[in-house]
Amino acid sequence: MINRTQEILTLINTLCERNIEEIEIDQSFTTIHELVPSYVEFTYQLKNFSSLDDSVVYSFSENLNGVRWRLKIYPHGNGKAKDRWLSVFL
Repeated sequence: MINRTQEILTLINTLCERNIEEIEIDQSFTTIHELVPSYVEFTYQLKNFSSLDDSVVYSFSENLNGVRWRLKIYPHGNGKAKDRWLSVFL
């Protein structure tokens, strides 16, 4: 779906300009797999947690559904959570 963003925007603009009943919609991009990517997961184990200092820990990066992701972890919290909770950002 990301690869067809321009096509989808053109279709939306066309729909806004005309009566919706006059538009034929190409069904090729409306498959459930393009609208909702298949479920993908990865596991990251934070080792030696109790001995970690205040520095930030980054997970390995992982390409999921065409997007590169990684975790940014503050073992002792960040901001208002500092020294109270674990903070994890995606």
